[in-house]
Amino acid sequence: MILRLGWLHRLENPNDPEKDDFKFSHTVFRDYFAAQAIGDDWRYFFESRSNSPEATRIFDTQWQNVILLWLEQPKDSSETGSKARQEFIEALVKFKDNHDNIFQTCTLFSAACLVAANLTSHRLSFTLHRQLVDLYRSTSYQWLQEKTFLALQQLSHSELFQFLQEELNISHRDRHSRAIQAMGNLANDRAIKQLVHQCQQEGDEPRLIVDVLFAMQMEQAKEAAYEILEDLIHDREQLPRVLAQLVQFHSSEAIHWFTTI
Repeated sequence: MILRLGWLHRLENPNDPEKDDFKFSHTVFRDYFAAQAIGDDWRYFFESRSNSPEATRIFDTQWQNVILLWLEQPKDSSETGSKARQEFIEALVKFKDNHDNIFQTCTLFSAACLVAANLTSHRLSFTLHRQLVDLYRSTSYQWLQEKTFLALQQLSHSELFQFLQEELNISHRDRHSRAIQAMGNLANDRAIKQLVHQCQQEGDEPRLIVDVLFAMQMEQAKEAAYEILEDLIHDREQLPRVLAQLVQFHSSEAIHWFTTI
């Protein structure tokens, strides 16, 4: 039965052809089974470990993997499991731990849980969005900035566009470039208009914006990219870079565009 369900795979035994070996199909199958058993017992994760009273289980990596698997499960027909998962996330977002440090482990994990449970439209997403924005702008660690920025995009709160607009107006080069690329990931009309507007700002990097517009794979974005390139091509200093950019997007359409201007 386990073989039919696909939980185990049969492997040939090179030392004994008549004897088969078996391997779990899921690399974290132990975690998978543990996730099935959580149910209403999620409060267990907010308790302290017996061998380390000052640390709660919620910060253990091994338990975080189990929790994410549990949250990713489809809704139960009785809605009991869904309710338990929502209660867990609400408790997690409100959870205050004296040992949660400058890396804001709980905030980042809360965002990951909300995404895993497909609850990004939940009312708590606003709270998490603000916490992540504050962390992103206050930390001096680049790796933490990148991790937090990714969490903001995955959470995809309704205020993400406004946050990116604000980031486009700062002088920090890495954060500025990151915001341009993230704006392109939104792939909508508002993002295109904002990028075109940004390109018109003195001192901005038009070639990066053109890259992002092409990558959006939208007709409106492509037209905007060509308009920007056409303006750049009249600048002798920019001409070699424009040509290099066309080579990068070496479509017959791009080549035809260049020969007709």
